[in-house]
Amino acid sequence: IRVFRIYRDVPPHYHTQCDEVLHVLSGEGTFWIDDPAEEAPFVPGHLLVFPRRAVHAVPRILRDPVTFLAIDTPRRAPDDVVFVDPAEGTPSGFIKSI
Repeated sequence: IRVFRIYRDVPPHYHTQCDEVLHVLSGEGTFWIDDPAEEAPFVPGHLLVFPRRAVHAVPRILRDPVTFLAIDTPRRAPDDVVFVDPAEGTPSGFIKSI
């Protein structure tokens, strides 16, 4: 379990080793899973569930800060972020620990 913030749109990616469950604590934006045409809004209190290997994205941040309580099962390795377009990022370049 971890708490994290996003400060910019998150490009399409997936995780090979875990399911990702995000509880929205603050902020507003949009997300999609498997199909960009199915983009939907999220607000505090929503629960976003991304099964392992499901491509997902947060294409728009509408109100920041966007803060999530994340539950990854099993625990997500820091390098288990696979971008659909590798030019859009790497796990180490996208995630900043504080």
